[in-house]
Amino acid sequence: SREVMHIVWEAVEFIGNTMVFLLAGLLWGYEILDDTHVSHITRWDVLHLLGLYAALHVIRGIMVFFFWPFLNLIGPKITWKEALVMTWSGLRGAVGLILAIIVDEQREISREMG
Repeated sequence: SREVMHIVWEAVEFIGNTMVFLLAGLLWGYEILDDTHVSHITRWDVLHLLGLYAALHVIRGIMVFFFWPFLNLIGPKITWKEALVMTWSGLRGAVGLILAIIVDEQREISREMG
């Protein structure tokens, strides 16, 4: 039945998310215990990271504002509060972790770059 299928897919999602976060934690812990990678991270890298984080929120806000009328045409009306949550929420969770792990494991990307 539809309810059983929903329960099964929720269980698959839970197991998948658990595996992703477990893998990310194990990889992160291994890197932190190694402690040789921290020497090439500078204050400028941290400032660039914070600037990138702010720029991503601004760009995402512009995109939500631009597509807001189209989203209201194809579905239920979106309030400004919901648009604000859409702007802030962005790419978090398992998908972002998997993308970071993929970049980290690419042999073509140097350790200093990735």
